[in-house]
Amino acid sequence: MADIKACLSTGKDDWETPEDFFREQERKYGTFDLDACATKYNSKCLSYFSPEEDGLKQKWFGNVWCNPAYSKGQPDFWIRKAIAEVEAGNARQVVMLLRCDTSTKRWHDLIVPNAADWDFVRGRIKFVGGDGGAPFASVVVVFRKGEKRIKREALLRP
Repeated sequence: MADIKACLSTGKDDWETPEDFFREQERKYGTFDLDACATKYNSKCLSYFSPEEDGLKQKWFGNVWCNPAYSKGQPDFWIRKAIAEVEAGNARQVVMLLRCDTSTKRWHDLIVPNAADWDFVRGRIKFVGGDGGAPFASVVVVFRKGEKRIKREALLRP
């Protein structure tokens, strides 16, 4: 187990989304107005929230891209923020790049009941500055107000 943890945790939380992958997402979901979790070095949009600005404390707007930090349970905070910003009508849509693990509480409690859509990434993403592909599968999750991929009633069936 320690070997797996070492493989998945580099101590780095600002892995840059590859440009070609990002452009593919823009073709699918439209031009993004905001990169909610970025630095000046890895932002994909003119408007972005840096770690100093803390995107979790800011009001999001328009069509939002978010490749959040993956360590220490941080994705849960970003997913909850995405849901809240969409439901409040601040963000029209939030598209997130996440580590894919369908066995987690995150997947079953946050993504499945709230996402408008998700798209499993084929192969492993080669983040900018990384050595080869990521050591995990990825998924693109989309949140839109009033849209749920799976209706709540379907989740409540015995």
